[in-house]
Amino acid sequence: MADAPAHLVHPAAALAAQWSDHLQHDRRRSPHTVRAYVATAHRLIDFLGRYRGEMIEPAGLLDLNATDLRAFLAQRRGEGLGASSAARELSGARAFLTYAAEQQGRHAQLPRTRAPKRPRTLPR
Repeated sequence: MADAPAHLVHPAAALAAQWSDHLQHDRRRSPHTVRAYVATAHRLIDFLGRYRGEMIEPAGLLDLNATDLRAFLAQRRGEGLGASSAARELSGARAFLTYAAEQQGRHAQLPRTRAPKRPRTLPR
């Protein structure tokens, strides 16, 4: 994993801001959903910048592979994220990557990564 300064503003961050507007106005998502999904997009972009050691352009999001996505989830799990939250994080990342592909006129080819297993619990 390459070391890149954490204070960099990646060009792909502008795409995350556009996605926020899209989720709010076009998709009419809850403000809580928008906040959570856009935060996931920014975390993914920042992670990729550190992981790859380069500025992340919108086009750079399209060549994401399963190893990159698993490394992102592993880092988030290492920060104490539970299985349910990691599944939501993966869902947000996939939705953002799909939006990124659509904005560039390409078909989204997302890495095949399964969400973490959630422990079975008893009904309340």
